[in-house]
Amino acid sequence: MNKEYLSDFEKKLKNYDYEINKLEKDIKIEENRVTADSVQGSSKYFPFVKRNFGISGYNLKKVSQLKKRLKIYKIKKEKIIKELKYKIDNLEDRQIADILERRYLKNQEWNKISRDLKYAGESGARKYFNRFLKNN
Repeated sequence: MNKEYLSDFEKKLKNYDYEINKLEKDIKIEENRVTADSVQGSSKYFPFVKRNFGISGYNLKKVSQLKKRLKIYKIKKEKIIKELKYKIDNLEDRQIADILERRYLKNQEWNKISRDLKYAGESGARKYFNRFLKNN
């Protein structure tokens, strides 16, 4: 595990989150966008008089395409998170594993991590993390 891998993970996660939020908003917009039209036909019963019928709905094809894209992005996000979890679980240094989990999986700030792990200063966890990255 190195700095490039972690920065790449952060970029991918940010991009996936952005796309997921955007697609969810687009789906809501499309589902609320109602299209209406009228068609001509005759009534079911005698006398078979020609009349107009109103129909309405939303673009199901577009919504289903958006939902497929949303599912793909959620799978991609889940995949990179599982990959990072696997790498963290296989680290020998459990303290650095705890720092990595809190920072990259739970998205905590450095000062909160330092406080929770009882480091002397606010930047203690970050300094320990940076030493780990220099050695790897």
